[in-house]
Parts: sequence; C-alpha cells; structure tokens
Amino acid sequence: MKKKAWTICLVSALFLALSTIGCTGKEPMMDETTKPEETTVVPEETTAAEPAYRDPEELPLINPHAAKSGHISYLAIGQSLNVNSTHYLYDFLKEAGYEKVEVAVLYYSGCPLDKHYDYMIHDTPAYRLYFNGKGTWSITEGYTMDMALRMTDWDYISFNQGGGKSQLPETIEPYLTDIEAHVRQFQPNAHFFWNSFWAPENVTPEQRERFVSVYHDMTQFEVYEAFQETSQIVMKAHPELEFVVPAGSAIQNMRTSPYVEGTWLIRDYFHLSYDYGYYLGAMVLAKSLGDIDIDASTFIPPGYEDRFTPEIINGLKTAVKDAFEHPWSVTENPYR
Repeated sequence: MKKKAWTICLVSALFLALSTIGCTGKEPMMDETTKPEETTVVPEETTAAEPAYRDPEELPLINPHAAKSGHISYLAIGQSLNVNSTHYLYDFLKEAGYEKVEVAVLYYSGCPLDKHYDYMIHDTPAYRLYFNGKGTWSITEGYTMDMALRMTDWDYISFNQGGGKSQLPETIEPYLTDIEAHVRQFQPNAHFFWNSFWAPENVTPEQRERFVSVYHDMTQFEVYEAFQETSQIVMKAHPELEFVVPAGSAIQNMRTSPYVEGTWLIRDYFHLSYDYGYYLGAMVLAKSLGDIDIDASTFIPPGYEDRFTPEIINGLKTAVKDAFEHPWSVTENPYR
C-alpha cells in the first residue's frame, strides 16, 4: 500500500513538472493608444538568495563589452519609450564606427513586466516589431516574444518596467526573473542591461486623468526620484544586468534649461519630441551601449538641421555627459 501511494505521488510530481515547462519611417506610424488587456497570469513566488550588494554610486553605466567597431545587435523588450530612445540609435552607432548595426524593439503600448510575462507564457502574438538594420525602420505586426528571440543571436537585450509602474519596485518581481530566464534559453550569449526612463511632464489634473493616473499627486521630481530608486533596486537584485542607462537623469538635466518649454523635449506627457527628444534619448543610449564619443559626434537628425544650433547641441550633449558623471541626481544645464 505504501509502495502504491509513493508511486502515485511520483507520477503526480512528474506531471506537474512537465506542465510548467512549458515595431517604416518615423515613429508617428506607431499607435501609442493601444491598451493591453487586463488579464494577467501571476507566476509562483520563488525564494531567491540575497543578492550581492552593489553600491548605487558604482553601478556600471557603460557597456563593458563595447568594441566601438564591428558588429552590434540590440533587442529592446519594451514599449513606446523604447521606440523613442532607439529612433536614431542606428545613426549614432554607425557614425561612431560600428560597421554593422541591428536595432529592434519588441513593442506593446505601455507594456509592464507582468504583461510581458503573460504574453511570454502564452506565446501571444501581441507585439509590433520595429527593426532597423540598414538605416531605415521596418514595422511588422503580430510578433511573439519567442519570434523576436529567434531572429538572430542578439549581442544585447534590455529590459525595463512600463505601464505606469516604473515608480513601484514591488511590481518588478517575480516577472523580471522569469522573463530573464526564458530569454536566456534562446540567447545564452547575450548581454543583459536595464533601461532607466524619464519622468513625465508636469501637467494639469485634466491632462493627468487623460494619460496616466497612477502617479496621483506626485510631482515630476518625485516621480524621477522614484524611477531612480526602482532602477537601483533592480540593479542590486540582478547582477546579470551588466549596466544601466541613465536616460532619466539626462532628460531631467535638460529640463533645467530655459529651452525646454511646451513640447520642446516631451511632446505628450511621456513621449519624446521627434527632434530634440529623440536625439537626446538615442545619444544617451548610444553612449551606454556603444560607448560613443559624444563630443566627436556630428550627427543631426535629417530634416531638422536648422533647429540644431551649436548652442542647443552643446546643451543636449552636456545633459548627457552630466548624466554619466552624476547618474542619480540632476545637474543644472549651463546652456542658457
């Protein structure tokens, strides 16, 4: 009788184990109003070992493997802010000396980590795949995460929180750990990193209701600080994330300049403007990912040449360089 009961338990355990294994042209084409469904599958909590402490002041900001030449391929698992910050990334990397560049964004509007996890385990074709491998962007609908992971051997893959949850560190787990593990199965040699994005604009209560209500009565600077704290917590808990992009501080630095009025930098609460915003977002990402020489860059977005005066270019470059010098605080922009 005991042998029979033991056999039943073994078969049940094996069944349970087996059952658990298993975004052309400029960005205005993007539909930023698409909303994710509300249903979410929550993975089982796992007990992880206490991660080794990493001093926030010593967190790496620049890719330690940056070669400044040769081939570089990058996949962002994210949402519209990733589309914003990668729009001119190809151009900055090519200018810096990389002969072959591939940039892709696995996009779903405002997608937080729990939704990425949901789409991952159900192999849901919910994504739009933005891809740039020859200087122009193509857009393909109906992608799954696994389809993007099978495209090529990605050199770098980034993660970030979205959906108005970047100020809530308690929303990161257990989703990030499980997504990383899944991605690693497809990409055993890829290097992982974390994108730290920018705080939204200060807006009227009516505008806040229209866009994102999760920030409640927080000021822009309070949201910025919360985003920074989340990034530090994530980097401490995930040593496999090799560096963090200080985009939030670069944007906040530029906000201290009198140039930044209206839609100069942010066009609609969160999204970067097509000229200065896209330029700034891509420059800070190119510095983190490809270790480009910011001072040597002469790239100006095509069609916007008359807007980029030497003074404005110096202001934008200084905002980025100061973000790498002081990644967890705001530096007054000197170009006035």
